[in-house]
Amino acid sequence: SNDANLQFQYGALALNSGDTRAAVAALEKAVRLDPKNPERVKLYVQALILGARETAGGGKEQGYRKAAEAARSLSQLQPTYDNLLLLGEAQLGAGDYDAAVATFGQAGGKNAGDWLPLFYAGQAYTAKESYGPAVDSLQRALPKAAKADDKNRIWRQLGFVYEKQKNLDQAKQAYQNAGDPAGVARVEQNIEIAKNNQLAIEEEKKLAELKAAQEAARKAIQDAAPPPF
Repeated sequence: SNDANLQFQYGALALNSGDTRAAVAALEKAVRLDPKNPERVKLYVQALILGARETAGGGKEQGYRKAAEAARSLSQLQPTYDNLLLLGEAQLGAGDYDAAVATFGQAGGKNAGDWLPLFYAGQAYTAKESYGPAVDSLQRALPKAAKADDKNRIWRQLGFVYEKQKNLDQAKQAYQNAGDPAGVARVEQNIEIAKNNQLAIEEEKKLAELKAAQEAARKAIQDAAPPPF
């Protein structure tokens, strides 16, 4: 059908019933027929993001890139907080981390009291291995999160970042705060490995120093010995 409204209704029904592929196809037609309707474009973006999540392998990033293109159009039509979050999420999934950080910054400017823009920016910084800014963003997100589950998500991400920084004691504390026993156990094991490695390094250093002292003593004895007749 070339009726944008019918395509939109069918796409919405398909999305609600779990048929993401059919929903994307119908909503794409609806948006092509009526590209200036923000409600339809938004549902299309949401369907594309869901489809990207459900896709395995190399198609996942491609799906997120398509979602980011549609979300950019949506944010131009209606630059609301929610629409900017959708754009940032799609950019994050597409691996466009610098753009995602900038978009989440815009979203945070529209709702400074919410933790999500800072949390997602922390994820983007983590993905691009900018661990210092990631920690800063996540720590600023913590006091803004009211629900325990939300705080746990932030602490878990912080634990991951601290692990990457080799700050194992901080990582352990973050995982404890998140109620993540598996993370705590993993870090404790890594702390033990690090201690054993350090002990091995110290023992090797002592052995090298002992050998050097023995060689120096041997040479001193040789130098002090009288010349042979």
